Amino acid sequence: MKPKIATARALAAYTATKSVRLITIVFGCILAVLAAIVLALVYFYSNWWLILLLPLVVIGLLFLLLRFIVLRIVRLIYRHPFNHDQRKKLNAFSQKIITLLEARSTPPIFFAIVTVKDILLHRDVTTLRALISDSISLKADFAELEKHFGKR
Repeated sequence: MKPKIATARALAAYTATKSVRLITIVFGCILAVLAAIVLALVYFYSNWWLILLLPLVVIGLLFLLLRFIVLRIVRLIYRHPFNHDQRKKLNAFSQKIITLLEARSTPPIFFAIVTVKDILLHRDVTTLRALISDSISLKADFAELEKHFGKR
């Protein structure tokens, strides 16, 4: 497989896996809080409130099934497990992309506030310098990332 394609697939699989992990944690916490509320209703009022656990269990099982299907699709995108260096490089590259996306979606007034804060606290525009450095080095970082996925 060509290094560019392998790198793009690996990056897609890595970010999808991280997203699924985050969604699983959030969904699990919401489901646990709802189950605790239902169990509190059972404890303080009536056992009939246990009926509300049935939809929660069904929703939880459907979520697990959907999660399994999504992770199987991700496994089809990139089959090989990541080694330590690949995972480290993928994490650094995806963090740079996330930082740039967050800066892109930041309203100008908040960006101006952050810049003024940097000037007052650091006597330099550290956030702006980091964004410029990240955006300039993104192409070189992707080329460096390709070296880790070109050898198969």
